[in-house]
Amino acid sequence: MTIVAGQTADANDFISESERDATPANDVGRVVKIESDAKVHPAFIRHGFGGDGSDGDLIVTSGTTTLSCGSQKLKIFNYKSISITGTGAVNFNNTVAEQIIIIKCQRDAVLTSSATPMLDASGLGGTPGSLTMFGSNAPNFPPNGGGGFDAFNFTIQGAPNNAGGSGFPSISIATNNLWFNDLVKRKYAYLLWGGGGGASGGIYASYPPTTSGFVSAGGAGGGCIILEVAGGLNFTTALGISVKGLSGTNGNNVGGGATANFGAGGGGGGGFFYCVYGSLIANSGSVDVSAGGGGTGIVRGSPPGSKGGGGGASLINSGGTGGASSGASGGAGLSVFVLNTEIV
Repeated sequence: MTIVAGQTADANDFISESERDATPANDVGRVVKIESDAKVHPAFIRHGFGGDGSDGDLIVTSGTTTLSCGSQKLKIFNYKSISITGTGAVNFNNTVAEQIIIIKCQRDAVLTSSATPMLDASGLGGTPGSLTMFGSNAPNFPPNGGGGFDAFNFTIQGAPNNAGGSGFPSISIATNNLWFNDLVKRKYAYLLWGGGGGASGGIYASYPPTTSGFVSAGGAGGGCIILEVAGGLNFTTALGISVKGLSGTNGNNVGGGATANFGAGGGGGGGFFYCVYGSLIANSGSVDVSAGGGGTGIVRGSPPGSKGGGGGASLINSGGTGGASSGASGGAGLSVFVLNTEIV
Protein backbone atom coordinates (compact mmCIF):
# COMPACT_ATOMS: atom_id res chain seq x y z
CA MET A 1 0.00 0.00 0.00
CA THR A 2 1.01 3.62 -0.48
CA ILE A 3 -0.63 6.81 0.69
CA VAL A 4 -2.68 8.44 -2.05
CA ALA A 5 -4.40 11.83 -1.90
CA GLY A 6 -8.06 11.49 -0.96
CA GLN A 7 -7.64 7.91 0.24
CA THR A 8 -7.90 6.78 3.86
CA ALA A 9 -4.57 5.60 5.25
CA ASP A 10 -4.38 2.13 6.79
CA ALA A 11 -1.82 0.24 8.88
CA ASN A 12 0.11 -1.02 5.85
CA ASP A 13 0.93 2.55 4.87
CA PHE A 14 3.24 2.87 7.90
CA ILE A 15 6.61 1.15 8.33
CA SER A 16 9.05 0.64 11.18
CA GLU A 17 12.70 -0.34 10.75
CA SER A 18 11.94 -3.98 11.59
CA GLU A 19 9.26 -4.07 8.88
CA ARG A 20 11.46 -2.83 6.06
CA ASP A 21 10.98 -4.98 2.99
CA ALA A 22 13.88 -6.75 1.28
CA THR A 23 12.72 -5.05 -1.93
CA PRO A 24 13.05 -1.30 -1.33
CA ALA A 25 10.59 -0.49 -4.13
CA ASN A 26 7.79 -2.00 -2.03
CA ASP A 27 8.38 0.67 0.62
CA VAL A 28 8.05 3.66 -1.70
CA GLY A 29 5.34 6.04 -0.55
CA ARG A 30 4.98 4.55 2.94
CA VAL A 31 5.32 6.68 6.07
CA VAL A 32 7.95 6.02 8.73
CA LYS A 33 6.71 5.01 12.18
CA ILE A 34 8.23 6.35 15.36
CA GLU A 35 10.29 3.64 17.08
CA SER A 36 9.90 2.53 20.72
CA ASP A 37 12.31 5.24 21.87
CA ALA A 38 10.06 7.89 20.25
CA LYS A 39 12.61 8.55 17.52
CA VAL A 40 12.89 7.79 13.81
CA HIS A 41 15.29 4.91 13.24
CA PRO A 42 18.56 6.21 11.71
CA ALA A 43 18.33 3.63 8.91
CA PHE A 44 15.64 5.83 7.32
CA ILE A 45 17.80 8.94 7.32
CA ARG A 46 20.31 9.65 4.57
CA HIS A 47 23.46 10.95 6.23
CA GLY A 48 27.12 10.12 6.62
CA PHE A 49 26.99 8.57 10.09
CA GLY A 50 26.69 4.80 9.85
CA GLY A 51 27.59 4.82 6.16
CA ASP A 52 25.56 3.90 3.09
CA GLY A 53 25.37 0.12 3.57
CA SER A 54 27.05 -0.50 0.20
CA ASP A 55 29.03 -3.49 1.53
CA GLY A 56 25.88 -5.32 2.65
CA ASP A 57 25.64 -7.23 5.92
CA LEU A 58 28.68 -8.54 7.77
CA ILE A 59 27.56 -11.82 9.33
CA VAL A 60 30.15 -14.17 10.85
CA THR A 61 29.13 -17.09 13.08
CA SER A 62 32.21 -19.34 12.91
CA GLY A 63 35.74 -19.40 11.54
CA THR A 64 37.72 -16.31 10.61
CA THR A 65 36.62 -13.85 7.93
CA THR A 66 39.44 -11.72 6.53
CA LEU A 67 38.54 -8.26 5.26
CA SER A 68 40.85 -6.90 2.58
CA CYS A 69 42.26 -3.42 3.11
CA GLY A 70 44.66 -3.62 0.18
CA SER A 71 47.19 -0.83 0.01
CA GLN A 72 44.84 1.93 1.15
CA LYS A 73 46.12 3.90 4.13
CA LEU A 74 42.53 4.85 4.99
CA LYS A 75 40.08 1.99 4.45
CA ILE A 76 36.33 2.50 5.00
CA PHE A 77 33.79 -0.35 5.15
CA ASN A 78 30.06 0.40 4.81
CA TYR A 79 27.77 -2.29 6.26
CA LYS A 80 24.01 -2.42 6.67
CA SER A 81 24.40 -4.47 9.84
CA ILE A 82 27.16 -6.29 11.71
CA SER A 83 26.77 -9.63 13.50
CA ILE A 84 29.85 -11.43 14.82
CA THR A 85 28.45 -14.22 16.99
CA GLY A 86 29.04 -17.87 17.94
CA THR A 87 32.76 -18.52 17.47
CA GLY A 88 33.22 -16.16 14.52
CA ALA A 89 36.14 -13.78 14.15
CA VAL A 90 37.21 -11.00 11.78
CA ASN A 91 40.71 -9.83 10.92
CA PHE A 92 42.26 -7.68 8.20
CA ASN A 93 44.51 -8.38 5.24
CA ASN A 94 46.57 -5.34 4.39
CA THR A 95 49.68 -4.67 2.36
CA VAL A 96 50.73 -1.45 4.10
CA ALA A 97 51.51 -0.51 7.66
CA GLU A 98 50.11 2.46 9.58
CA GLN A 99 46.58 1.90 8.37
CA ILE A 100 43.37 3.47 9.65
CA ILE A 101 40.24 1.31 9.39
CA ILE A 102 36.78 2.87 9.64
CA ILE A 103 33.85 0.45 9.93
CA LYS A 104 30.39 1.97 9.43
CA CYS A 105 27.12 0.23 10.28
CA GLN A 106 23.65 1.54 9.37
CA ARG A 107 21.75 -0.66 11.80
CA ASP A 108 22.70 -2.69 14.90
CA ALA A 109 26.14 -4.15 15.59
CA VAL A 110 26.04 -7.43 17.53
CA LEU A 111 29.48 -8.39 18.84
CA THR A 112 28.95 -11.42 21.09
CA SER A 113 31.29 -14.08 19.66
CA SER A 114 33.33 -16.13 22.12
CA ALA A 115 36.45 -15.64 19.98
CA THR A 116 39.10 -13.49 21.65
CA PRO A 117 39.66 -11.39 19.77
CA MET A 118 36.64 -11.41 17.49
CA LEU A 119 37.84 -8.21 15.77
CA ASP A 120 41.61 -8.18 15.41
CA ALA A 121 43.86 -5.29 14.34
CA SER A 122 46.89 -6.35 16.38
CA GLY A 123 50.16 -5.14 14.92
CA LEU A 124 48.57 -3.09 12.10
CA GLY A 125 50.09 0.15 13.35
CA GLY A 126 53.51 1.73 13.24
CA THR A 127 56.41 0.10 11.42
CA PRO A 128 58.98 -1.33 13.84
CA GLY A 129 62.69 -0.68 13.75
CA SER A 130 64.58 -3.25 11.68
CA LEU A 131 67.94 -3.86 10.03
CA THR A 132 67.87 -0.50 8.26
CA MET A 133 66.55 1.40 11.29
CA PHE A 134 69.01 0.47 14.03
CA GLY A 135 70.05 2.89 16.70
CA SER A 136 73.55 4.01 15.88
CA ASN A 137 74.37 6.49 13.13
CA ALA A 138 78.12 6.43 13.74
CA PRO A 139 80.56 3.58 14.30
CA ASN A 140 80.31 3.51 18.07
CA PHE A 141 81.15 0.22 19.71
CA PRO A 142 78.78 -1.05 20.84
CA PRO A 143 76.12 0.68 18.72
CA ASN A 144 73.08 2.23 20.36
CA GLY A 145 69.70 0.65 20.71
CA GLY A 146 67.11 2.29 18.45
CA GLY A 147 64.52 4.67 19.80
CA GLY A 148 60.89 3.60 19.82
CA PHE A 149 58.54 5.48 17.48
CA ASP A 150 55.23 7.23 17.76
CA ALA A 151 52.58 7.25 15.04
CA PHE A 152 54.47 9.90 13.06
CA ASN A 153 57.77 7.99 13.23
CA PHE A 154 59.25 10.58 15.55
CA THR A 155 61.69 9.05 18.02
CA ILE A 156 63.90 9.96 20.94
CA GLN A 157 67.31 8.66 19.92
CA GLY A 158 69.48 6.90 22.45
CA ALA A 159 72.72 8.68 23.25
CA PRO A 160 75.97 7.20 21.83
CA ASN A 161 76.89 3.88 23.45
CA ASN A 162 73.55 3.82 25.28
CA ALA A 163 70.27 1.96 25.09
CA GLY A 164 67.49 3.11 22.82
CA GLY A 165 65.30 6.03 23.90
CA SER A 166 61.53 5.73 24.02
CA GLY A 167 59.00 7.13 21.62
CA PHE A 168 56.90 9.99 22.95
CA PRO A 169 53.09 10.17 22.93
CA SER A 170 51.50 11.16 19.65
CA ILE A 171 48.90 13.31 21.39
CA SER A 172 51.63 15.90 21.88
CA ILE A 173 51.95 16.31 18.10
CA ALA A 174 49.66 18.54 16.02
CA THR A 175 47.54 16.39 13.72
CA ASN A 176 47.23 18.88 10.87
CA ASN A 177 50.03 17.20 8.93
CA LEU A 178 48.32 13.82 8.67
CA TRP A 179 47.71 12.45 5.21
CA PHE A 180 44.04 11.53 5.57
CA ASN A 181 41.36 13.81 4.19
CA ASP A 182 40.05 16.89 5.99
CA LEU A 183 36.48 15.58 6.24
CA VAL A 184 37.55 12.50 8.18
CA LYS A 185 40.01 14.53 10.23
CA ARG A 186 37.33 17.01 11.35
CA LYS A 187 35.09 14.14 12.40
CA TYR A 188 37.75 12.32 14.40
CA ALA A 189 40.55 14.56 15.58
CA TYR A 190 42.91 11.77 16.63
CA LEU A 191 43.18 8.84 14.26
CA LEU A 192 46.44 7.28 15.35
CA TRP A 193 47.92 3.84 15.56
CA GLY A 194 50.55 2.67 18.02
CA GLY A 195 54.19 3.44 17.26
CA GLY A 196 56.63 0.68 16.34
CA GLY A 197 59.28 -0.51 18.77
CA GLY A 198 62.91 0.38 18.19
CA ALA A 199 65.45 -2.15 16.91
CA SER A 200 68.40 -3.26 18.94
CA GLY A 201 71.84 -1.91 18.24
CA GLY A 202 74.11 -3.75 15.82
CA ILE A 203 76.57 -6.12 17.39
CA TYR A 204 80.03 -4.62 17.81
CA ALA A 205 81.82 -7.32 15.81
CA SER A 206 80.50 -5.94 12.54
CA TYR A 207 79.57 -2.35 11.82
CA PRO A 208 77.40 -1.50 10.05
CA PRO A 209 75.26 -4.66 10.29
CA THR A 210 75.22 -6.63 7.07
CA THR A 211 72.75 -9.39 7.92
CA SER A 212 69.55 -9.49 9.93
CA GLY A 213 71.30 -11.57 12.54
CA PHE A 214 73.10 -8.51 13.83
CA VAL A 215 69.94 -6.56 14.66
CA SER A 216 66.81 -7.64 16.52
CA ALA A 217 63.71 -5.93 15.17
CA GLY A 218 61.12 -4.12 17.26
CA GLY A 219 57.45 -5.05 17.43
CA ALA A 220 54.81 -3.42 15.23
CA GLY A 221 52.40 -0.98 16.84
CA GLY A 222 48.71 -1.73 17.34
CA GLY A 223 46.20 -0.69 14.71
CA CYS A 224 43.53 2.02 14.66
CA ILE A 225 39.83 1.14 14.27
CA ILE A 226 36.90 3.56 14.24
CA LEU A 227 33.49 1.88 14.57
CA GLU A 228 30.36 3.87 13.71
CA VAL A 229 27.09 2.21 14.66
CA ALA A 230 23.98 4.20 13.71
CA GLY A 231 21.73 1.66 15.45
CA GLY A 232 22.30 -0.21 18.70
CA LEU A 233 25.62 -1.56 19.98
CA ASN A 234 25.61 -5.00 21.63
CA PHE A 235 29.18 -5.84 22.71
CA THR A 236 29.68 -8.47 25.40
CA THR A 237 32.97 -10.30 24.79
CA ALA A 238 35.90 -9.74 27.14
CA LEU A 239 38.98 -8.85 25.07
CA GLY A 240 36.76 -9.21 22.04
CA ILE A 241 38.51 -6.42 20.13
CA SER A 242 42.28 -6.11 19.83
CA VAL A 243 44.47 -3.19 18.77
CA LYS A 244 47.44 -4.37 20.80
CA GLY A 245 51.08 -3.83 19.90
CA LEU A 246 53.40 -6.73 19.16
CA SER A 247 56.43 -7.77 21.18
CA GLY A 248 60.00 -7.05 20.16
CA THR A 249 62.29 -9.77 18.83
CA ASN A 250 64.64 -11.55 21.22
CA GLY A 251 68.39 -11.09 20.95
CA ASN A 252 70.07 -12.92 18.08
CA ASN A 253 73.59 -14.24 18.54
CA VAL A 254 74.58 -14.43 14.89
CA GLY A 255 78.00 -12.95 14.20
CA GLY A 256 79.13 -11.90 17.66
CA GLY A 257 81.95 -12.84 19.97
CA ALA A 258 81.74 -15.52 22.60
CA THR A 259 81.29 -13.07 25.46
CA ALA A 260 79.22 -10.39 23.72
CA ASN A 261 75.73 -9.29 24.73
CA PHE A 262 73.02 -9.27 22.11
CA GLY A 263 70.27 -6.65 22.39
CA ALA A 264 66.58 -7.25 21.79
CA GLY A 265 63.93 -5.17 20.04
CA GLY A 266 61.44 -2.90 21.81
CA GLY A 267 57.70 -3.59 21.94
CA GLY A 268 55.16 -1.79 19.79
CA GLY A 269 52.80 0.75 21.31
CA GLY A 270 49.13 -0.08 21.82
CA GLY A 271 46.69 1.18 19.21
CA PHE A 272 43.44 3.16 19.29
CA PHE A 273 39.82 1.95 19.19
CA TYR A 274 36.99 4.48 19.01
CA CYS A 275 33.30 3.51 18.89
CA VAL A 276 30.39 5.92 18.36
CA TYR A 277 26.92 4.37 18.63
CA GLY A 278 23.32 5.50 18.19
CA SER A 279 21.96 3.55 21.16
CA LEU A 280 23.36 1.09 23.67
CA ILE A 281 22.07 -2.47 24.05
CA ALA A 282 25.04 -3.79 26.02
CA ASN A 283 28.67 -2.81 26.50
CA SER A 284 30.18 -5.32 28.91
CA GLY A 285 32.96 -6.34 26.51
CA SER A 286 36.51 -5.02 26.57
CA VAL A 287 39.24 -3.95 24.16
CA ASP A 288 42.86 -5.13 24.30
CA VAL A 289 44.97 -1.97 23.97
CA SER A 290 48.06 -3.45 25.57
CA ALA A 291 51.53 -2.71 24.30
CA GLY A 292 54.04 -5.26 23.14
CA GLY A 293 56.73 -6.32 25.57
CA GLY A 294 60.42 -5.85 24.92
CA GLY A 295 62.37 -8.82 23.66
CA THR A 296 64.83 -10.70 25.86
CA GLY A 297 68.49 -10.01 25.24
CA ILE A 298 71.27 -12.56 25.32
CA VAL A 299 73.79 -11.86 28.08
CA ARG A 300 77.03 -13.84 27.78
CA GLY A 301 79.33 -11.53 29.63
CA SER A 302 79.96 -7.91 30.34
CA PRO A 303 79.63 -5.35 27.53
CA PRO A 304 80.67 -4.54 24.86
CA GLY A 305 77.57 -5.75 23.10
CA SER A 306 74.49 -4.34 21.42
CA LYS A 307 71.83 -2.40 23.34
CA GLY A 308 68.10 -3.01 23.58
CA GLY A 309 65.59 -0.99 21.53
CA GLY A 310 63.16 1.52 23.02
CA GLY A 311 59.41 0.86 23.19
CA GLY A 312 56.97 2.47 20.77
CA ALA A 313 54.60 5.17 22.00
CA SER A 314 50.80 5.11 21.84
CA LEU A 315 48.41 8.00 21.41
CA ILE A 316 48.68 8.81 25.12
CA ASN A 317 51.66 6.94 26.60
CA SER A 318 55.40 6.93 26.01
CA GLY A 319 57.29 3.72 25.42
CA GLY A 320 60.01 2.55 27.77
CA THR A 321 63.76 3.10 27.38
CA GLY A 322 65.78 0.14 26.13
CA GLY A 323 68.18 -1.59 28.49
CA ALA A 324 71.75 -2.86 28.34
CA SER A 325 70.50 -5.86 26.36
CA SER A 326 66.75 -6.11 26.82
CA GLY A 327 64.15 -4.28 24.76
CA ALA A 328 61.64 -1.97 26.42
CA SER A 329 57.86 -2.32 26.47
CA GLY A 330 55.72 0.03 24.42
CA GLY A 331 53.10 2.41 25.81
CA ALA A 332 49.54 1.15 26.33
CA GLY A 333 46.91 2.41 23.89
CA LEU A 334 43.37 3.73 24.31
CA SER A 335 39.75 2.70 23.68
CA VAL A 336 36.73 5.00 23.82
CA PHE A 337 32.96 4.32 23.58
CA VAL A 338 30.61 7.27 23.21
CA LEU A 339 26.94 7.90 22.40
CA ASN A 340 26.44 9.82 19.17
CA THR A 341 24.88 13.18 19.91
CA GLU A 342 26.69 15.36 17.37
CA ILE A 343 27.63 13.47 14.19
CA VAL A 344 25.19 13.41 11.29
